[in-house]
Amino acid sequence: MNVLIIGCGGIGCELLKQLYLSNFKRITLVDNDTISFSNLNRQFFFTRKDINKYKSEICKKKFIKKFPDAEISVIKNSIMDYNLEFFLQFDVVFNCLDNIEARSYVSMRCVFGNVLLIDGGTNGLKGQSEVYGKIGCFDCVEKEVIEYPVCSIKTNPTKYEHCVVWAKEYFFKEVFSNKIFDKNTLLKIITNQNTENISEDTFPEFGEPNDSKKIESSENILGGKFSESEEPTNSKKMKIESTENISDGKFYKYEEPNNSKKIKKNTEKLYKNLYKNNQSDCKKLIDTVNHLLKNKISDFDKDNQKIIDFIYYSAKLRSKYFNINSKDEFETKSIAGNIIPAVCTTNSIISSLMMFSLKSKMNYYIVGNRKLISKVNCYQNKECICTYKKAIIFGDKIKISMIIKKINELFEINDLKIYDGDYLLYDKYFKDFLENEIEFQENKFLVVKNCQTGVLLYTKNGDKFDIREVEDSN
Repeated sequence: MNVLIIGCGGIGCELLKQLYLSNFKRITLVDNDTISFSNLNRQFFFTRKDINKYKSEICKKKFIKKFPDAEISVIKNSIMDYNLEFFLQFDVVFNCLDNIEARSYVSMRCVFGNVLLIDGGTNGLKGQSEVYGKIGCFDCVEKEVIEYPVCSIKTNPTKYEHCVVWAKEYFFKEVFSNKIFDKNTLLKIITNQNTENISEDTFPEFGEPNDSKKIESSENILGGKFSESEEPTNSKKMKIESTENISDGKFYKYEEPNNSKKIKKNTEKLYKNLYKNNQSDCKKLIDTVNHLLKNKISDFDKDNQKIIDFIYYSAKLRSKYFNINSKDEFETKSIAGNIIPAVCTTNSIISSLMMFSLKSKMNYYIVGNRKLISKVNCYQNKECICTYKKAIIFGDKIKISMIIKKINELFEINDLKIYDGDYLLYDKYFKDFLENEIEFQENKFLVVKNCQTGVLLYTKNGDKFDIREVEDSN
């Protein structure tokens, strides 16, 4: 049996061992990732000496040394570089990736080519081993995408996650692009005191800046920094006394509020109190900033512990200032790096369950309270494209009208729509490309559907246009 393992991380390393001990000796490993320090706590094939080397190469080297009769091939490219024909050469594919886009890519091609796919994944103490191809696919369950409103992140955070995202996406860039190391400046930014406070009863002045002095850039505006611009000679700061004055058209010259000095004093007190009450965390943040500046670090790297320390202490201080409960460094790293927490024991269990899935074609799930659940079939979304009929479309430059005609002949689908990914190519109201010759890239999918059914078209180069139905062997 010819086996493909995609991903040589926590699950992939364990699975390689499980397969060999179950007498599977012809194995191909695919992984374009290199070993980092953070991998060593759960990926036991690797040591400090292996850092920055390819995972797939080290796996093969160490495995062959112990089991010389194993036939292991290594591919150091991304799995998304390979077309349908690549997957068809394998009897079974084990997907051990933590990348949603790549898992979807593999799932689509295995399901289309009727190649047995076993997909494994973990999340802390939870995990699953699912069998795709017979029924269902990776895309049947819609994946949760977490988004945070910009206004909450920058001005009024209400969750610890807001503070972490702010520290990573805004504060990190602000500090290291401008080389900020001063304690007071750092704390002012954390407490939103880096821009001048404007009283509620004043109106900001608008006017064209002098040609010789222009605003630097939109990036600087977001950062709260403005270049000087000369005030127009006819401009006067105004104050509206009441709504009655608006209707009367009466405006009065603006006077500096009596409490302006008091406001400034209070804002200074706020960030100074933050330092006074959290001196240990503030000192750790400043030490971390100095270390990163000294080492000329400017890009976020989830595997750099000092960068994670910076995110952690920044988010912790900001959350305290806004009276938000903070979380520990492990959870902070998970949020900042969009990392699924990995536990070596769970990886080992899931790799074993993937072997059970291969033999039984069953699906296994480790859920809350460490319960193990087995199911005959994984969930299938009846509207997912994996339920559609399958066909291969040949040709380099093809007219949409030719596709429509051939689809009607083969599948009798009327009132259809044609999609290339998220892009609509044709429907009965949109016929702009109907007679245009469109050059389709090989190894992509087109979706043809109406409200009842659909066809999944796999694009393949060919001298002559044709569409051929693919029989489902399941």
